[in-house]
Amino acid sequence: MRLRITPASWGLLGLGLAVGWCWGQGRVPFFDRAEIGSRIGAALEEPDTLLRFEALARTLRGVTASNQADAFAGLEAHRVGIDEAELDVVIHALTEADPPSAFERIKGWPQRGDRVYALRELFYAWARMDPGAALNAFDSEIAGTSDAAEIQKKLVAGWARSGDWIGATQYLASLETPVPRQELATRIAEARLEYGGVEAVIDWAESLKPEAPLDLKRDVLVKAARVVALADAPRAAEWVRGYAGKEGTVGAIRVVGIKWAQEDPAAAFAWARSLPEHDERSMVLNQSFQRMLQADTEGTEAWIREASLDASDDPIVVAYANWLAGDRPMEAVEWAQRIQDEGLRLRTLTAVGRVWYRRDPAAAIAWLDQSDLPEEAQKAVLAPQGSSNQRLRRLGRMPAIAPRADGGSHGGG
Repeated sequence: MRLRITPASWGLLGLGLAVGWCWGQGRVPFFDRAEIGSRIGAALEEPDTLLRFEALARTLRGVTASNQADAFAGLEAHRVGIDEAELDVVIHALTEADPPSAFERIKGWPQRGDRVYALRELFYAWARMDPGAALNAFDSEIAGTSDAAEIQKKLVAGWARSGDWIGATQYLASLETPVPRQELATRIAEARLEYGGVEAVIDWAESLKPEAPLDLKRDVLVKAARVVALADAPRAAEWVRGYAGKEGTVGAIRVVGIKWAQEDPAAAFAWARSLPEHDERSMVLNQSFQRMLQADTEGTEAWIREASLDASDDPIVVAYANWLAGDRPMEAVEWAQRIQDEGLRLRTLTAVGRVWYRRDPAAAIAWLDQSDLPEEAQKAVLAPQGSSNQRLRRLGRMPAIAPRADGGSHGGG
């Protein structure tokens, strides 16, 4: 079954279902076993997208356990050219009629891609109806297979939308490995956002008991913070501020700050600057300041030149020095020398020097000749990226290094 994706179908799907519901509200159509398959086939053959979804909506309301097999036959006979939106709604209707029978039918589909896609939608629909039964089927026949991860995401997404988000969270807590747990936490957060807004996501993340494992609480917090930030970055920033620097919260400040910096770098920058010092604050400061430079170079440069900076602002200076390195390397060096943390200052000077050396080797070497950079840092400036000095020397490709005035060498050979 080759799927044909038609973006316009997604919008028309809702309209078609709404029209079909209005036409048949209060009157569930009855189709005999022969008729249901032919009607599904006729609907899928309709060339007009709106009419196709209208016909599907009305026909699928008549699918029952007794005619489900014939409905599947109608779908399978018209499998070429069906798009994902159409397949989704058909699979959901067939699943709702009889989930176990639908599962058995789809398991027999020969093409793996079509089978896995349909199973994802089946488990989503089944979990919305009966999470326990869906989970039992997953555990007994899907878990451990190469397709399990993708199907599991849809199962949990459906489970969270069943109203039993507490049960979905308990299932999340039972998982031992972090990768699926993080993925599934995102699905639950998205469901809470859809049904209750950002406050529901925040309430969910804060609902974990104090005795819950620290890594579980971190996974839930970070994924919930990301979902909230996508919907309302200022609210997300207000929420996660209280977690800055606390144990078991690594990632929350970062995901919110970087997302906010994409939308409003100045606001994200001001927020990050107000946070207590920690690694994630530094990252957000750096990223948001870079975006400010991109959005308003003149205004941002005027600000930093007038600002009163202290050690907590080192990440800002790093960002500015890196920004200057390509076109104004001497200015970049001067700014890098203002960095108060010694290790960070050395790393930034080295990074600036590498950029400078790639663009203007002679000027960079002249700077090194007058600099007080340690020998290892000078080696790093002069060595091409991705290659070791020793290997380059063996190949005879190490750049020539002028002798230092003090008798040493820039590259230390």
